[in-house]
Amino acid sequence: MRRFTIIVLENQANCTQADLIRTIMFRIFMLSVAVCFTAFCQAQDYHVPVLTGIAGTTLQSELKTQYKPIIHLDYGDARDSLFGRVDRQGETLSCIYSGHTVDMPFGADPTTAVYLGGSNDGINTEHVYPQSLWSGGNSPKSDMHHLFPTKANINNDRGSFPFAEIADNQTERWYYMSTTTTSIPSSNIDAYSEYRNGSFEPREDVKGDIARCMFYFYTMYRSEADAVNPTWFNNQLPTLLYWHELDPVDTKEWNRTWKIALHQSGKPNPFVLDCSLAERAYGGSPGANCNLVPVEETLNHERIVIKVFPNPASVLNIEVQGDCGAEFEWRIFNIRGELLLKGQDVGSVSPEVSDFTQGMYWVEVKMNCGNRTTLRRTKWIKLQ
Repeated sequence: MRRFTIIVLENQANCTQADLIRTIMFRIFMLSVAVCFTAFCQAQDYHVPVLTGIAGTTLQSELKTQYKPIIHLDYGDARDSLFGRVDRQGETLSCIYSGHTVDMPFGADPTTAVYLGGSNDGINTEHVYPQSLWSGGNSPKSDMHHLFPTKANINNDRGSFPFAEIADNQTERWYYMSTTTTSIPSSNIDAYSEYRNGSFEPREDVKGDIARCMFYFYTMYRSEADAVNPTWFNNQLPTLLYWHELDPVDTKEWNRTWKIALHQSGKPNPFVLDCSLAERAYGGSPGANCNLVPVEETLNHERIVIKVFPNPASVLNIEVQGDCGAEFEWRIFNIRGELLLKGQDVGSVSPEVSDFTQGMYWVEVKMNCGNRTTLRRTKWIKLQ
């Protein structure tokens, strides 16, 4: 059995309000950990069921009720806590988009230490959901679940642009560590974030983190966001859903949301806890679960391989192989579940999708093997 020690501020008279709030929330959080540790804190694959059995707007409303923080630090304290307690690694702090790292000595003011006088190599604060695209008071601005340390020039370049997949030949700037280049990288290309005038693409290994921040912000502050631009989030939704699946929650993201919860009413980002939430709330899949769609399986010792490729792309190929033959049925749905195309083929097919708009679609493949039927549905992202 694990034991926990609750830390108490003995001389509270000399503490700031922010210190008292952090201490109170730390007590609450550690007590909750002690109670629920066996229930979810050791959960493998970083998954905790959240509000199962509901979906769509009902789920969105209930998530806001249960997970929107009651207590927020003011923006200055939130930024210092983010840099100094949540995201610091030893005596350094790194940019979410490029990995650029600066020194942040213990005891120094976190924000001042990494700002470097406003130079391009300094660290600023990225609001994943840009400040110019919502109205309201301090709560959205200081909610750390959508804040990240970011290299100053990258923060400035991203501005209020939406997130998107950018073709390499359309990218105007590439960011890696402290370097900005206008040429397509010859190696390690997935480690670069990309910019073109009008959109921004994070590096591959944080795309899911960014998507889950976006889901969180729009769920908690939808009215504030829609008051400024009611279509900005929804225009990115197919891409964000794709990124959420492409880059699952890792240990760093899991630990980060609970560190932030210490400062925000003990409330983590629920989209980090339950990997089915994004699909259930925004993907039109009320029965979604956290199992990725397999591309190969065995039924009664009969091998079946189903491939949907390339993905994402502007063209679509479906290929089926199996010990029972290669005849299959296929259907394509839009994100709302409306049937767009269907057919029956042998071996492979390249459906005509040139008229499809950019976005996410469902590709469903059904194949019979003896007296068994396998049905697989996977996401496919259409690029222009």
